[in-house]
Amino acid sequence: MATPGDSDQTVLELRRTGRSFAFIARTLKLGKARDANAAFLRAVAKAPARDRKKLREEEMGRLQKLEDTIRAKSELAPFDLDRQLGVLKHLRAQLQA
Repeated sequence: MATPGDSDQTVLELRRTGRSFAFIARTLKLGKARDANAAFLRAVAKAPARDRKKLREEEMGRLQKLEDTIRAKSELAPFDLDRQLGVLKHLRAQLQA
């Protein structure tokens, strides 16, 4: 039987391959994307200090690419853009915590 730690490590591995939190949550039956994100953050926190910095840098890079994509979609209504950028800001803050 898989333990939560095993699941967290699997989430970390999937995220490092570029999978979205929504995809990871569906694949691993974790519930919602935020549950996959929480597992990812736990895995980062448990990683050795020398690895944590690299993991955070990689994730910041993924979040920046996502922000660039969102901003490039000019068809987004201002409210949707603000909401999505707010989510990214929250994800970055959690990662730095």
